[in-house]
Amino acid sequence: MKLFTTKEEKTLKQLLACAVDQDEVLSLASLHGFLYCLAIIPETVVPSEWLPCVFGEEMIEVADEAEANTLMGALFAAYNRFINANENDQLIFPFAMGKLKTPDIDQVRQWAYGFFLGTNLRPEVWGLPDGDELIPEEEDDASEEEQEIAACMGVLLGVAFPEKIAEMFDEEPDTELDQIKLKEQEARFFVLLPQAIETFQEMANEQRATRRQNSRRQESAPLPLRRAEKVGRNEPCPCGSGKKYKKCCGVN
Repeated sequence: MKLFTTKEEKTLKQLLACAVDQDEVLSLASLHGFLYCLAIIPETVVPSEWLPCVFGEEMIEVADEAEANTLMGALFAAYNRFINANENDQLIFPFAMGKLKTPDIDQVRQWAYGFFLGTNLRPEVWGLPDGDELIPEEEDDASEEEQEIAACMGVLLGVAFPEKIAEMFDEEPDTELDQIKLKEQEARFFVLLPQAIETFQEMANEQRATRRQNSRRQESAPLPLRRAEKVGRNEPCPCGSGKKYKKCCGVN
């Protein structure tokens, strides 16, 4: 299943191959999921913060500056395309889940992993806990919105980290039947993934709209009127002439 344009895919593959630590670099599918999430975050995340998520802390090694500009330019162009698509309500979950073929399953897992990395950059956008814990803890007094986003995160994690599914349900797959149940649950997570991503996206875009509305209100708010202080006729004129007010600006 094609995620990037042909031109983007060719250049981005070259870029990812330049990562110093190939154990840390994202796959092409994970990069797509990561950029998708990055694009919907309702605030600017500076490249110095998100580029190490793509390449690892050691970043890339290229022949010269010209090559670096070309390859990195392709990455930023793809990122900006995602942002523009989201602004125009055209950023859509890229997989047709009902038509997945066996090779596509691992691609979806990688994509979900990339999206998950993106949520870690700004967990507060979705009311998620900040930290290394993958599975959000259930709270008895959580609001309906908090429960919904926790469920969506569970779906995302179930696809990206299938080995965590047993932990989610506090089950140990001791028997063959348990293994079958976990596989069935994983399949349900795949089915629910598009709706989960849509929920993340809607929540982020609502925050973006609210921020813009608040910004416009602040810009259009009238400035408070300042009342001029009353100056006595025999006091120095506030214009700084050195004369008494009654002989300067206070002359009727």
